[in-house]
Amino acid sequence: MEKVERCFCKNCKKETGIVWGTTSRTTYIKEIPFDFSETIAICKECGHEVVPKGLIAFNMKEFGDQYYTLLENEAKLCNDEIEDHTDCQECGEDYLFKMKDNFHEFSIGLKTILSCLAMAEKEGAVPKIPYEWWWLINGRY
Repeated sequence: MEKVERCFCKNCKKETGIVWGTTSRTTYIKEIPFDFSETIAICKECGHEVVPKGLIAFNMKEFGDQYYTLLENEAKLCNDEIEDHTDCQECGEDYLFKMKDNFHEFSIGLKTILSCLAMAEKEGAVPKIPYEWWWLINGRY
């Protein structure tokens, strides 16, 4: 996209000079917030955003690139150990798994893992797990 110096401003109702910049925005994808950056053009006279030719298509491509970068950011176990957290009164988790993605190191609790497994079972992503197993787990966690 060519970054032009002038564009029609709907607010001023005339062609004006513009300033280019970026801004952070948040949208929701399946009710989950997704933060992304977007290129913007601002009218030098009134300060409103304007839309030069090609800006929408450019931002759609940038949004897609940012979204797919996020999707490709797969978390993996840091090591093959589970952290015993039974003495912690603050988080309510008995066991934690250390994880790492391209940007962060973090922990996921066993309760969260079990919730994910239950959702995967409900959606048919994993075979049905016997009721007795869930009953035993429910009693422990």
